[in-house]
Amino acid sequence: MANLKASTKSFMIFALLAYGIFLGISFFYEVSTILSLRSPRHSSYNFGPFTTITKYLFNIDQYNLSTWLYNMVGNVLIFFPLGLLTPYFLSTAKKYMHVMFISLFVSGSIEIFQYFTSLGVMDIDDIILNLTGSTMGYGLYRIITYTINKR
Repeated sequence: MANLKASTKSFMIFALLAYGIFLGISFFYEVSTILSLRSPRHSSYNFGPFTTITKYLFNIDQYNLSTWLYNMVGNVLIFFPLGLLTPYFLSTAKKYMHVMFISLFVSGSIEIFQYFTSLGVMDIDDIILNLTGSTMGYGLYRIITYTINKR
């Protein structure tokens, strides 16, 4: 049992480091790509919930696969580790609502940053998809802790 918990802790530390590196690379790559393509002070936004999601789901044939995957699946997967790792590393964030608040804060901060810097598009649907990813990650966290504690 102690060996399993030690292995789990080592894996979670590795996962946190890998996630941080991945986010850093993704963010700086995205910012550098946008900086080279976008003219300054052109803020784009969508405040209508499910507008972009509906557009992508019902008009899938109008988008190439990489665009669709990046926007739909990528926004879910990028926050999956946050939902999984937050309750593990923050003892005050073991409950679902705590994880969702932290995820909302992080995702909202990114979207606000995109709006005010014109780097990317501020989209409420990105927040919805990010929170979906965090929910899925938190669900896996609960399954893992239940399985470990059951033994």
